[in-house]
Amino acid sequence: MDFAEILIVDDEMSIRNALRRELRFKVATVHTAENAAQALEVLDAHHIDLIITDYRMPRMTGTELLLEVKQRHPEVPAIMLSGQADLSGVTAAINAGVLNQYVDKPWDANKLASAIATTLHDHDPVRDRRTQMATRRELDRRLALLPEHTENGRPWLLVIVDIAELDAYNNTHGKASGNTLIQQMAIAIQRSTDQVWYRADDKFITLTEYSAEGHQTIDTLSQRIKAICSAHPQAVDMRCYVSEAKQWDGWNEQQMSSSKTNALPINAHVYWLVQEGNRAIAEEYTELGTLIQDLEQGKVEAFFQPQLTLETGDITHCEALVRRRLPDSSYQSPADFLHLIHKYDLDDLLTVVMLRHAVAMLKRKGAPGTLTVSVNVTAKQLITGYAQRLLRELEPHPAVVLSDIELEVVESDQIFDYPRALTQFHQLHDLGVTIAMDDFGTGYSGFESLCELPFDVVKIDGRFVRALGNNLSDEVILSSITNSAKSLKMEVVAEWVEKRRQAEYLKRKGCTRIQGYLVSPPLPLDEFLYFLDNRVTGAEL
Repeated sequence: MDFAEILIVDDEMSIRNALRRELRFKVATVHTAENAAQALEVLDAHHIDLIITDYRMPRMTGTELLLEVKQRHPEVPAIMLSGQADLSGVTAAINAGVLNQYVDKPWDANKLASAIATTLHDHDPVRDRRTQMATRRELDRRLALLPEHTENGRPWLLVIVDIAELDAYNNTHGKASGNTLIQQMAIAIQRSTDQVWYRADDKFITLTEYSAEGHQTIDTLSQRIKAICSAHPQAVDMRCYVSEAKQWDGWNEQQMSSSKTNALPINAHVYWLVQEGNRAIAEEYTELGTLIQDLEQGKVEAFFQPQLTLETGDITHCEALVRRRLPDSSYQSPADFLHLIHKYDLDDLLTVVMLRHAVAMLKRKGAPGTLTVSVNVTAKQLITGYAQRLLRELEPHPAVVLSDIELEVVESDQIFDYPRALTQFHQLHDLGVTIAMDDFGTGYSGFESLCELPFDVVKIDGRFVRALGNNLSDEVILSSITNSAKSLKMEVVAEWVEKRRQAEYLKRKGCTRIQGYLVSPPLPLDEFLYFLDNRVTGAEL
């Protein structure tokens, strides 16, 4: 009711003025007209939420006016003020479906206010005329039917854009100006995303998935809010509040107000509404946002760990391993953030980053054909052709030889579509790219993949290497792996090699390359290139 614009139609000035005084502090704007013609002009020029009309007027009765309004503006509800003598005309209006409520003259102020509030609530349309957003009632319907999780199994988030201090703005500039501001803000907000938006008074609400894509939607919205606030520095502030949708049975202004007091800041314009039991998910949301930002701003980097060829003692291969640079310039282990990468489907973004760093290293090193860098890809990226598309984008680059890149397939047990995978293998081999199976030996599916797909390299799960000398069964399995790989003419790479005796044992068993702290820890780019330049070719360990 506070945001409503009402049109009063009465041929008596005293009635119009009395109603204006009665309603001016209860609604946003009161428009007046002394006859039907003026009323129709006002309706054409303004976003009228409710008509209050007299029945007896010259040239056109209230019922005749409402019949005309029904034709031009069918979404506008109406209340009729009239005396007992006009009941037949009121009845005609009700029967014609153009009248929502009837109030006797002289009116009771409380009954009139109640009739206005009830009519506005009951006549809430599907779409708000001022903002073209869906209405609060539609939001309640959506929340009532909303499943707890999306099709991807992730929670729904309720995103609320709140115009702060609007009451103070209205007190200074008037509610009509406030309504204009709401309309302008709504247009700007809707342009920022493709979401369906709902309006609840001075708040704009939408739903999005708790995912990396959903986070980026909210980040885009945050940037839009920042731009809007910068363009209206003397007007009002806007804030975006985020909450798990399952916490809301319907829109509740009181719940919103109480939650705002404990809101957790995400950035300058976005806050998480902390409610019972959801602080942990709020903190993870903050961490997800920081991780996405770090991926986009170059704070996720590749370290390079050399692989020693046991037969020659040369370093001809290395693996690109992800590290995350922290604000204090230290580096975070992937064990502390890779779970978020996988959980929120950021693998593609990570692969792009790692491939970019691998290519940069090859360009810095020069001498194409002398060093191969291994980059991790998921089974899904391999099967769908995503990994191949990334590599083909590098083909025109003169400083990059695709045969210097090896794809190391993680989660190879997720390769279920062998025909599609086999097609990708052949096409990648045609490009000169070698393909390695990561962590081989962790399950039967690994052996199945080894037989069905033409891997070039088998990388032994590091736990078998660490068990050397301690667990006979693991040594038997390791021997089986190396024998199987050799029979299929595949290279064998062992990681986590930390002791000389492990290297000697692996060499006897036919292992081709080793990787681990015995050779070198993972190194940042400059240190890795220095390591290569200053290591004697064919040097002993």
